Amino acid sequence: MAEVPVYQGDVSNSTTQGAAVLQAMAYLDEVKYTILLALLGSALHFYMKRPKGAPPGPNGLPVLGYAPYLGPRPHEKLVEVGKTYGNIFSIYIGQKLTVILNDYEAITKAYIDNADAVANRDPGFAHKVLNGSEHDTRVRGLTMTNGEQWRTMRRFALTTLRNLGMGKSRLQERILEEVDHLTDTLRKKDGQVVEADELMIESIANVMFAVTLGKRFDHADPNFKVIIDFLVIALPTLSNVGPIQLFPWLRKFGKFKRFWDTFLRDMGSWKRVFRDELAAHAEVQETDEPYDYVSAFRQQQLREAKLGQNMSYFDEDELLVDLSNLFGAGAETTATTITWAFYFMVLNPDIQRKTQAILDAKVERNRNVTMDDRAELPYVEAMYQEVQRLGNVVPLNIARSAAEDLTVLGYRIPKGTFIISNLWNIHRDPRYWDTPEQFIPERFLDDEGHLRTPPYFMPFSIGKRHCPGESLARMEVFLFVTNVLQKFTLRVPEGFDLRPPEEYVNGLTARPPPFRIVFEPRA
Repeated sequence: MAEVPVYQGDVSNSTTQGAAVLQAMAYLDEVKYTILLALLGSALHFYMKRPKGAPPGPNGLPVLGYAPYLGPRPHEKLVEVGKTYGNIFSIYIGQKLTVILNDYEAITKAYIDNADAVANRDPGFAHKVLNGSEHDTRVRGLTMTNGEQWRTMRRFALTTLRNLGMGKSRLQERILEEVDHLTDTLRKKDGQVVEADELMIESIANVMFAVTLGKRFDHADPNFKVIIDFLVIALPTLSNVGPIQLFPWLRKFGKFKRFWDTFLRDMGSWKRVFRDELAAHAEVQETDEPYDYVSAFRQQQLREAKLGQNMSYFDEDELLVDLSNLFGAGAETTATTITWAFYFMVLNPDIQRKTQAILDAKVERNRNVTMDDRAELPYVEAMYQEVQRLGNVVPLNIARSAAEDLTVLGYRIPKGTFIISNLWNIHRDPRYWDTPEQFIPERFLDDEGHLRTPPYFMPFSIGKRHCPGESLARMEVFLFVTNVLQKFTLRVPEGFDLRPPEEYVNGLTARPPPFRIVFEPRA
């Protein structure tokens, strides 16, 4: 039997080394358990931290909250959550308590009954960059400011748009000019396949240029292409900014760095174009009456300078961000709404034929449809309201922030809480809409055929933060859709498989499934 070898070295040193190893292992165990206990404590704190009296809701994960569960169509996920927790509930998005208003009652109780308390916005990191300035840290513009600054600039925007002819002949002429350019382009296509979404964003962008800068671009102009590329490519990717809003440090790593760097580059090009246009506009002889948004803004600048109002909000940085907000919020959403209208017309050819028959009966074919014809065309208005309801271009409102503690439907909403209304669910709620998944314009007509607009139809939201460009958008949709349908029959190419509306593309806005379209001139 072999002998077991005996260690002949320094026994005391061996014992010391063994003790050190055991001590190190014990220390590591202590660290491990400390970390584990810290994580468990953090998780326990997270799951128990919902403020007392706040709306109930799912807990989500520590640090991340419920964000990982929302998926690519968060409005649809929130509909499912509402089946468990009701028409008002709360989730954490990251560490931010967020209240979801999931039906008509909840949104009216918050946005109408508590209008002042829910009129704030919290821009967060990303929107501070997008709506900021190189000269100071103040957030600017119409979408992310608060308090007196927001009230002043919103009041100015609403007054200016109204004075420029909102709903009147002057603005209508500018829109119809662009309608004529569009219909001329479609005639030249001579039955070829068309990408409608790009044509529409170009047309609506030119309307916005007419309103803001008093000019229109040739579609081949390189500066115009920068604007269109930003609206078509860069702006929709803004939906990817969510993780960077929660964790700004992510912009320094991996795919988030690539996205952020690309977005900043494209935004820089966009702002360069607007700076160039503002510089050119400054050389135009001013008139007594403002002829566009920029001239109205600069006249207000001069008035306030003469009054010695050194703390005025009317500076060039504000004007630049205002223009970005007007284009970013107004052009893409309106163009997408019109594209949805074209989509639903080819999906429902019987409704297209009925709309055209009504137009033929009410409007002479040798002239454009105008706003004066609107009162005679309730079915046509009902049709595009149904487009807005079922297309639902903005499924979730931009988050508002509680300016103070408030109570909604018996629940406490603490100051600083995010508040989001789920317009997707409101526009498809079977309690208010029969067969909500079907495209039925008649739902917006009363028994006598007159247009009806129920209060639970709110494509532009409601309350003090509702869209300031609503009147302009309604004009654009009516004039573009009616005049295109008056002059063209819309269809998809032979053999093209038109995807159902449930396969919409969700990003910053909800867009129709990708489709191709032929505009055939009507005899």
